[in-house]
Amino acid sequence: MNSSASGSRLLLLSLDGLSLSQLDELSQLSSDFRQFLVRISDRKELACPLSTSPQAAWSELLTGLSWSQLGCPGYARPKDSLNDLEIVTEDLLSGRLDLLECPGAERQLLINLPIVKPKDGRIWLSDGSWPYQNTVSPIELRNCHPFDAYRPRPYASTTVALSDRRSSIISCLAAERQRLECALELIRNQRWRICIYRVSVFDQLAHLIGSDSLFCQGLIESKELEEFWTSLGTGLSEIAELCADTTLAVISTFSHVNCRARLNLNELLSLAGFCVLRKTENAEMTSIIERRRSAALALAKAEVAVESAAAQQPAVSSTSCFELERTVAGSPTAGAVYLNRKSRFASGIVEDFQVNVILERVEDYLRNYLTKEFASGFQLEKIIGGHERSPDLIVQINGVELHNTLGPPWLDRHNHPRSTHCGAGFIALSASLSSLSAPTSPLQLYKLLKEVVA
Repeated sequence: MNSSASGSRLLLLSLDGLSLSQLDELSQLSSDFRQFLVRISDRKELACPLSTSPQAAWSELLTGLSWSQLGCPGYARPKDSLNDLEIVTEDLLSGRLDLLECPGAERQLLINLPIVKPKDGRIWLSDGSWPYQNTVSPIELRNCHPFDAYRPRPYASTTVALSDRRSSIISCLAAERQRLECALELIRNQRWRICIYRVSVFDQLAHLIGSDSLFCQGLIESKELEEFWTSLGTGLSEIAELCADTTLAVISTFSHVNCRARLNLNELLSLAGFCVLRKTENAEMTSIIERRRSAALALAKAEVAVESAAAQQPAVSSTSCFELERTVAGSPTAGAVYLNRKSRFASGIVEDFQVNVILERVEDYLRNYLTKEFASGFQLEKIIGGHERSPDLIVQINGVELHNTLGPPWLDRHNHPRSTHCGAGFIALSASLSSLSAPTSPLQLYKLLKEVVA
């Protein structure tokens, strides 16, 4: 490790949802983007975990351990049963966020990150995944501009957003512009050793208009988008100037591809008798209602102080769709298949001696079906030796949105999002790191960045 880079300040900027080729397209949007991109010369594709959730990739990057070791398959995971989900945060991981532990009294600026919680020594801005009222910490930031108006998410869900695309796009741009203002305020005026700032707008816009239309000129919203790209480029260029003596890494932990279908793994598993689903008149609405109820309960308990709220673990409910006494395997988290083991869940029915046989049957069934429908365009892997809350199988299909909240059809090629996540991100390094071997995975990136701040 070069001594010039070791022990320096670190700015890690995340453009999650953007691909390596789209990073190059930014330079065409404004001179400020070009000026910013000059700082990062070494650019490579970042191959992220088989699970395409940002939580899985960020858990690896912040801890140096694999998501399966940590028990982080995605936004949530089953707790006491397949019908009982908990939001995955750092306190539930089997490893600590080692990247954030560095010598010195300076604070860490953590802006819009999954998994990470508000704690002493951190200035924290929520990513909106918590059902808590407080969105900033320390709590006194709420009394200061621009943090008093910080809103991490522009809407409740992509499904809701698509019902009014133009309004949702404008809300996305406003929320990201506000986050940029908060980030600039913190970077200018706080003493810090590590700043991790995650931009969400590329991911949100890709869901709304498609990944191949991000920078198109012919959209109805082109004027608003052009103004926003200008302001974002100006803001990032100013950050680069403010951090001229800071080690800079720019990443994306996933990108988007055009979506060709949606697949409900639970409906597919039920066809072969691996799970039995409770029938509801509207499974999606049931899920929304239960999630709102769970959020309201968490809010009532959390009340005012972030510090007291941080000690509590929020819960999230699924559709409670499994008849547990008749289910041997299900997918409570999108893309993750769990056996209903007695040794894992209080309501489990699969004995340990049955695990290998049942798992092989489930794997063979899914592989045969996916091969028939998608040829070789999928990945299906067993998770061996992982955390007790990690799945037994993980499924990823190129260009297919996996979900677990709606009823049939289990495969829908007509009603699906414009785009969906894929595990190809990127890493771009500043000159102080460009002479080093560029990492190609979050685990390798952790090792490199850990040396920077050690």
